[in-house]
Amino acid sequence: TNHGGTFQAIGHADRGLTFDGASTYADSAAFSIGGTNVSILFWVKYASLSVGALVFCQEPVNTGLLVELDVTGLGIRGGGAPYTNLTATAPSANVWHQVVGTMAGGTANLYVDGSLVAGPGSAIAFTDASRVLSIGRYNSGAYFPGVVGLVQICNSVLSAAEVAAAWTAQRATFGV
Repeated sequence: TNHGGTFQAIGHADRGLTFDGASTYADSAAFSIGGTNVSILFWVKYASLSVGALVFCQEPVNTGLLVELDVTGLGIRGGGAPYTNLTATAPSANVWHQVVGTMAGGTANLYVDGSLVAGPGSAIAFTDASRVLSIGRYNSGAYFPGVVGLVQICNSVLSAAEVAAAWTAQRATFGV
């Protein structure tokens, strides 16, 4: 469900959803990822970041998969204390970047533009359950200021070669 975001055309066929960083987001119907192995791939572009901005969050917050992109950097984790993230420096502003996060239990990897930027490392695992996935919002308190496009979630861990191949196949669509 789109909650106020605007669509913009990207390339030939793909679309992005623009979030204002103040109140707009999108969410899904509740669904199960289908296990604790997961890969999430998306394209992102932003001008500036705020504290606590999230790109993806399974609701309720701190119970499921979480991918953060804010002033502190890029991070991925599952839910629950002690809220251990695998983190990396945020990709540069004002250009499109492909971000891929993978988790196998409590082991995570982060890729930006087809290259590993963090991992393998520890991140708190998540327990798979049927949950709503919010895009662009953290628990109705922090919102992502940017554009998210071409979101893909799968219940397997993509290899480094698969991530690189996805980058190569998709980059022209986003003009990079």
